[in-house]
Amino acid sequence: MTIAITGSTSNLGLYLVKYFKTKRKKVIEINRKQNNFDLRNIKTYDFKNDKVKVLIHLAHSYNKNGYNINFQGSKKLFLNARKNNINKIIFISSISAHKKALSQYGKTKFRIENFCLKNDIIIIRPGLIFGYKIDKKLNLMKNILKYLPIIPYFRNSKKFLYSVHMDELVKNIYKIAISKKKIGNYNIFSDKKIYFEDLINTVSVNKIKLNFPYIFWYFIFILISKIIYFKSVDSFLGILGNRVNYNNNKEKNIFTKTNLLKKKF
Repeated sequence: MTIAITGSTSNLGLYLVKYFKTKRKKVIEINRKQNNFDLRNIKTYDFKNDKVKVLIHLAHSYNKNGYNINFQGSKKLFLNARKNNINKIIFISSISAHKKALSQYGKTKFRIENFCLKNDIIIIRPGLIFGYKIDKKLNLMKNILKYLPIIPYFRNSKKFLYSVHMDELVKNIYKIAISKKKIGNYNIFSDKKIYFEDLINTVSVNKIKLNFPYIFWYFIFILISKIIYFKSVDSFLGILGNRVNYNNNKEKNIFTKTNLLKKKF
């Protein structure tokens, strides 16, 4: 079985490639370095002579115009895959993706999801990924908090997220990729709720913590994002505006065991 993976040099991409190869699967890595793949290009990757059975689309552009770049680039990629008889396509989305997403990242992923649902493309939504190399959001938060003697945070019982360990996520993606099912909608994460305060306690110690109202964070980050696009601000908007209701019977929840809150970084 030949499996193509876009964004294969990303953190998740590297571990996916490594795991698939341990299972003796042929992997075609699609990225900027090896085949000049870029979602911003007018032309997309051509699967004409690759004999690919499964495409896993992981690549994402963090450009300030990413909402259109990612959608148009992903759409062209999917259409080329279908044209070349790739019947199984897997789109790696996010728990940030939903109708009322605050972040550009979440809005973009949700837009691509809608295309996937209309074209029998499998959707996988991982929780906040951790393990091995620390997740970018956690790393960003850790670096910011390193220089702050006082840490502002918020408490809100309706604002939480879920996490997933890299090992468990990769193994579940592999199972979905090799299964006979060509359609599906999956959420993969530990069912332990993680609040913003928990994230702060996970990456910082011995700091003075000051509780700010959630509405303060909401307006500050929304205001900054309206004026200028910062990837870091967009990441925090993703945390503030994650979708938390996963009781949709059209989706399958795959619950993993490892709990982020038991880890220290």
